[in-house]
Amino acid sequence: MSNGQILDTPLITDRPDQAESAETILFSYFQIETGFLYNKNNTSVLGVNNEIKSYDIASTLVRIGLSSRVELRIESGYLSEEILTLNKKETISGFRSLNIGTKIRLVNNPNSAPNISAIINFKLPVGKNSFKPQNIEPEVIFIFAKDLSHIFTLSVNVGSEWKNTENILGYFFSLALGISLTDKIGTYIEYFGNASTNVSLINKFDTGFTYLIKNNIQYDVSGGLDINTGTSDWFISTGLSFRLPN
Repeated sequence: MSNGQILDTPLITDRPDQAESAETILFSYFQIETGFLYNKNNTSVLGVNNEIKSYDIASTLVRIGLSSRVELRIESGYLSEEILTLNKKETISGFRSLNIGTKIRLVNNPNSAPNISAIINFKLPVGKNSFKPQNIEPEVIFIFAKDLSHIFTLSVNVGSEWKNTENILGYFFSLALGISLTDKIGTYIEYFGNASTNVSLINKFDTGFTYLIKNNIQYDVSGGLDINTGTSDWFISTGLSFRLPN
């Protein structure tokens, strides 16, 4: 693809939805996707209510094109948590673990089948003790995406991660329907969830909007919540993504 074609290609990002896109960054280009997320969660353990407020500040994913089908991914952010238990508040702040991985394009735009990509990621024991694993934690995600029309796009992610701190295997999925409202404005609705070898499935829903400021700059806003009975976990997020060189 020539530089002229690159300039005319609208940005495709891995945010704000939970589903990762099947697209990879082209060779010698890089993309920065950053944002802020606020999450509030009320839980009850042994009859004791806990309220947790999380502020994920400047959560940033850097994507670097290594070839036409492979990209390098580096992700981290600064996290602050306020934990209120029995009228006692504790605040923990620091950098989250550093995640390094790659996205590989396995099937590229076939006529009848979906686009297919895979992400191999490693969560490194780097950052605040409360927010990092004791050892490297691997993660694998398979991505399936299909343009249903010039307006609708369907994306499916399925993945698994090893959590060595708890010595369990985690599973997660997402099903997102993207909708192009105009050439610059898009929206989506998404059902996603996660489980593990000792925790039953947690179901969630989110939605949001994207606005393409320029072909290489995008603004987004989103929000979501648990849809399990008796839960009160919800979040809001906003962010900015851009591709370089222009």
